[in-house]
Amino acid sequence: MSTAILDQFIDQLAEAVADKLKDNMNIQDGQIQEDPPSFMNKGQVADYLNISRATIDRWIKTRKFPSTKVGGKYLYKREEVDRWVKENSK
Repeated sequence: MSTAILDQFIDQLAEAVADKLKDNMNIQDGQIQEDPPSFMNKGQVADYLNISRATIDRWIKTRKFPSTKVGGKYLYKREEVDRWVKENSK
């Protein structure tokens, strides 16, 4: 096998590996985007949904927003938050 063909193969392999890593690491705009945790606090939910904490408080009072109290703190299960938003979207 010639050196040129081997070099081309290595370049293609490196590009394929880099693309697969980008897909698996959830890279957007050159930044690594972490998946939200399974359980979030109010600040994390606000960031996740791009809303204010006051909106979450209002939803809790008026629309039965899903939450779980653990050790005196409220936590929000991402799966339930996603379902609730989908069911309550206009």
